[in-house]
Amino acid sequence: MEATDEPPRVPSTSPRDVERSVEILNLFVQECRTCQEDAPPHWQFCAHCGSRLTTACPGCGSALPPLGARYCPHCSMELPENLWPQAKS
Repeated sequence: MEATDEPPRVPSTSPRDVERSVEILNLFVQECRTCQEDAPPHWQFCAHCGSRLTTACPGCGSALPPLGARYCPHCSMELPENLWPQAKS
């Protein structure tokens, strides 16, 4: 094998390839915005700090507003009651 002065060729990665890789990763893991710990995407609350994790609206798929909102701000679908604030007893 001959020695050359050329640097090794690295496969080019387009921005779309990177975006697709991130989308695939996000199917399996999400990061808590409060404590930056990893959490499975089906969790609604962080097991490390208790913060609510981003969940998708069942109507349009957009990120839901903060806990307690009764309607999606993107499509106006009424959100499930388990996302509403609990009455203090």
